[in-house]
Amino acid sequence: MKKNLCIGAIFKNEYPYILEWIAWHKLCGFDKIIIADNGSDDGTRELLQALDDLGEINLLYQPKISTVSTSQFAAYDRIVNQFCPECYAILFIDADEFVENDEEELSSVSKTILRLFDIPNVGAIGLNWRTYGSSGKMVYEDDYVVRRFTWHKDDESKGCSINNHLKTIFISNLHQASNCHSPQIYNGNYIYSNGERLTFSDIRCGWSNPPETFIKTGVSYKICNGPLRINHYIIKSFHEFMERKSPKGRADKVPTDADYNPRDISYFKNNDFKNCNRLISEKNFYF
Repeated sequence: MKKNLCIGAIFKNEYPYILEWIAWHKLCGFDKIIIADNGSDDGTRELLQALDDLGEINLLYQPKISTVSTSQFAAYDRIVNQFCPECYAILFIDADEFVENDEEELSSVSKTILRLFDIPNVGAIGLNWRTYGSSGKMVYEDDYVVRRFTWHKDDESKGCSINNHLKTIFISNLHQASNCHSPQIYNGNYIYSNGERLTFSDIRCGWSNPPETFIKTGVSYKICNGPLRINHYIIKSFHEFMERKSPKGRADKVPTDADYNPRDISYFKNNDFKNCNRLISEKNFYF
């Protein structure tokens, strides 16, 4: 029986980026892409519906939730409940995140994941962020996101940094509770994409030098350089950030949460990383 690898996501007003994001992850070898639309009004919903009609994706409609629970987690639960029988493993990512194998072409992503799940007692694989800034771009350009932005955060910071954040692909029938960074599973080990056992940073003790823990905080104790990473285009250009990301607020929290962090100009400046310049291989652009 084929072990289908699936991506689950929730989108709101992501129209310019949808086709690139879907094509990229199909080239990675993911068998099914499930997207929940969260009240888009920029053409996203219509485009996703057309792609669903063509059989390219599976579309759900997720209404906005403004109470303690969030639309994001509600959509993730729906995806697991509805598609678990069809999906051997599920990876929850966002429209600004792209999976990449640093060592091989895109088609190797799915093969690497399946090989890692062949390791005994592995239930989940954590992929570290590689977080990109604006690369000095002020406005939208009609080109691939993965080609427009090349400057990113390094992995050399002391203590925890933004790149310690994880996105996790997990065996779907082990799902216990949804989370945007490290979903809970009933049993099985979490590992890095190099096959090593994954441990987490106990960020409840602060970010400067958090202790190591097995508590699923969504933030790894160390950064695994690869082979698999999540390229996270967290702000894009200044205009795109102000027009698209800032008005959305947080998908995983509500404004009444004590640690709610608004997407304001300070957020843009704090995430405009310029530590390392990296070009993605042109062979990955043949969509």
